[in-house]
Amino acid sequence: MIPEKILEQAAEFIRKGENDQAREILAEGLSAFPDHPGILNNLACIYITEDRPDQALDLLERAYRLDPENVDIAGNYGYALLVSGELDEARKVFDYVLKRKPRNIETLNHLALLETFAGDFVRAIELFERALKIAPRDVRLLNNFGVTLRKSGRFAEALAIFKKAHQISDQDVEVLANLGATLVRMRRYADAERYLKRALEIDPTDALSWYHLGCRYREEWVEEKANPTADPDNLADLAAEAAECFKKYKIHTRDYMYEDYVDAWLGELAAG
Repeated sequence: MIPEKILEQAAEFIRKGENDQAREILAEGLSAFPDHPGILNNLACIYITEDRPDQALDLLERAYRLDPENVDIAGNYGYALLVSGELDEARKVFDYVLKRKPRNIETLNHLALLETFAGDFVRAIELFERALKIAPRDVRLLNNFGVTLRKSGRFAEALAIFKKAHQISDQDVEVLANLGATLVRMRRYADAERYLKRALEIDPTDALSWYHLGCRYREEWVEEKANPTADPDNLADLAAEAAECFKKYKIHTRDYMYEDYVDAWLGELAAG
């Protein structure tokens, strides 16, 4: 089978949501054509969706060396570097892509995320604003922009961005979770709880929503503990709710980003 036919069949499987079959046909194709950039790139993209960044990076390094002029491959290579924590190398690749395609939304988004991780909020915000001029109703961009604003301490602006994203896509669980998380930071606990519980109605396995809902109860518990006239029953209820949410987070999480915090907080809540 020629490479073009392999890519065509794999794309059809991906359109149907049958990634296992797509991965299998691409892996077989790679055995027959080990230096075909398109097969390397497409198989790597499947690995990225499966949270296998190391395998994706290996394939994309090869694809990029074979076809450095291919902007799509370069963008995917930059993203694989980003999720592997190689920020400086990823930045070089993203800058290269944007010189070739300055209106590339995917790369603007990924470079803005990189600068957020690096702590350069000014440049990250500039990149998100640039991308949103091109695609003002892109929910993913709005959501990521809101996260950057929240991380930089601009809570009211972040809330406005998340609300805009929510108006466009009111069933988006990640947006709902981030609305709740931002309201927790603003100490608007009842509003936060409403959005987070809505997210969990849509997807009861969403670890991020369980985490932020746990934070909602824990934050109020911490505040109430400092109050000498606090109701002991209310304190106990808040601690129990927080602990239950954090346990659900541990059950459903895949990346363990907040695992150390959650373990420490569970101990704190148990100790009272």
